[in-house]
Amino acid sequence: MILTDLKLGQSAIVKKINLSEDLTHELISLGFSYGNTVIYERSAPLGDPLQYYVAGNYIAIRKADASKIEVELV
Repeated sequence: MILTDLKLGQSAIVKKINLSEDLTHELISLGFSYGNTVIYERSAPLGDPLQYYVAGNYIAIRKADASKIEVELV
Protein backbone atom coordinates (compact mmCIF):
# COMPACT_ATOMS: atom_id res chain seq x y z
CA MET A 1 0.00 0.00 0.00
CA ILE A 2 1.22 3.52 -0.68
CA LEU A 3 0.75 6.68 1.39
CA THR A 4 -1.76 8.21 -1.03
CA ASP A 5 -4.09 5.20 -0.52
CA LEU A 6 -4.89 6.31 3.05
CA LYS A 7 -8.31 7.76 3.71
CA LEU A 8 -8.85 10.86 5.85
CA GLY A 9 -7.94 10.12 9.48
CA GLN A 10 -6.48 6.71 8.68
CA SER A 11 -3.09 5.77 10.11
CA ALA A 12 -0.30 3.54 8.86
CA ILE A 13 3.30 2.61 9.55
CA VAL A 14 6.07 3.81 7.22
CA LYS A 15 7.73 0.79 5.58
CA LYS A 16 9.82 2.12 2.68
CA ILE A 17 10.65 5.49 1.12
CA ASN A 18 11.42 5.30 -2.62
CA LEU A 19 12.61 8.88 -3.18
CA SER A 20 15.93 10.54 -3.88
CA GLU A 21 18.50 10.22 -1.12
CA ASP A 22 18.30 13.94 -0.26
CA LEU A 23 14.51 13.99 0.02
CA THR A 24 14.50 10.72 1.96
CA HIS A 25 16.95 12.16 4.50
CA GLU A 26 14.88 15.33 4.80
CA LEU A 27 11.68 13.35 5.46
CA ILE A 28 13.44 11.13 7.99
CA SER A 29 14.74 14.19 9.84
CA LEU A 30 11.12 15.43 10.11
CA GLY A 31 10.03 12.13 11.67
CA PHE A 32 9.01 10.19 8.56
CA SER A 33 11.34 7.36 9.55
CA TYR A 34 10.78 3.66 9.07
CA GLY A 35 8.41 2.19 11.64
CA ASN A 36 6.80 5.51 12.66
CA THR A 37 3.05 5.93 12.53
CA VAL A 38 1.69 8.48 10.06
CA ILE A 39 -1.88 9.84 9.97
CA TYR A 40 -3.50 11.37 6.90
CA GLU A 41 -4.87 14.72 8.11
CA ARG A 42 -6.10 16.62 5.02
CA SER A 43 -5.38 17.77 1.49
CA ALA A 44 -5.16 21.19 -0.08
CA PRO A 45 -8.33 22.46 -1.80
CA LEU A 46 -7.14 21.22 -5.21
CA GLY A 47 -5.90 17.90 -3.79
CA ASP A 48 -2.17 18.61 -3.76
CA PRO A 49 -0.18 18.72 -1.46
CA LEU A 50 -1.36 16.28 1.21
CA GLN A 51 -0.89 16.87 4.94
CA TYR A 52 0.19 14.12 7.33
CA TYR A 53 0.84 14.01 11.07
CA VAL A 54 3.94 12.09 12.10
CA ALA A 55 6.20 12.24 15.16
CA GLY A 56 4.53 15.38 16.50
CA ASN A 57 4.82 17.26 13.20
CA TYR A 58 2.35 18.21 10.49
CA ILE A 59 4.07 17.68 7.15
CA ALA A 60 2.76 18.62 3.69
CA ILE A 61 4.02 16.39 0.90
CA ARG A 62 3.38 16.58 -2.82
CA LYS A 63 1.11 13.80 -4.04
CA ALA A 64 3.79 12.61 -6.48
CA ASP A 65 6.26 12.16 -3.61
CA ALA A 66 3.69 10.61 -1.25
CA SER A 67 2.92 7.99 -3.90
CA LYS A 68 6.50 6.71 -3.54
CA ILE A 69 6.23 6.00 0.18
CA GLU A 70 5.14 2.48 1.12
CA VAL A 71 3.08 2.01 4.27
CA GLU A 72 1.21 -0.71 6.14
CA LEU A 73 -2.13 -0.10 7.88
CA VAL A 74 -2.06 -0.10 11.67
